[in-house]
Amino acid sequence: MATQYISEGGSTPNSDDLRDAHNLYVDGNVGIGITSAGSLLTLFNSTPGNCGIEFLSGPTQYAGINLNQSNGSDYGLDLWGYQHNVGSGTRITMLGSGAVGIGTTAPAEKLEVVGNVKISGSNNSLIIDSPQVPSSSSDSAGVKGQIAWDSGYLYVKTQTSPSHVWKRVALSTW
Repeated sequence: MATQYISEGGSTPNSDDLRDAHNLYVDGNVGIGITSAGSLLTLFNSTPGNCGIEFLSGPTQYAGINLNQSNGSDYGLDLWGYQHNVGSGTRITMLGSGAVGIGTTAPAEKLEVVGNVKISGSNNSLIIDSPQVPSSSSDSAGVKGQIAWDSGYLYVKTQTSPSHVWKRVALSTW
């Protein structure tokens, strides 16, 4: 099958011009901004971070998926949305490094959430799989709010400035 192009040129469509089609059926790959699509749908824009899909539902609700370039070398995806009287912004960011941000476009950890987190289900559990033991109550490792544990204690980092403070509580069985 021959390649056909949808173009903006000319005022009179000819028989090979698809500009005025109401439905477009494609058997094969579609490229937007590129002449050789490598997937069912390939989008290309030469401007970094400016390549995405926008979904519209009336004049007041829309969302999209956009390729991002957060720090010049780490590519990922942003999922964003807007609803009138609710606001807009990036809702979820997935960086090429594997870091995921909810409510942030620059997650510093594998998962970073700006806002409250609700855990629900049959177990309602947050699982910290590997034990970690601060070397002392003033250990500089870790960040404020970090939780660690070993077989005898639960540790919480409560302060990072002007000094580092870890607090602990003994664990016991009942």
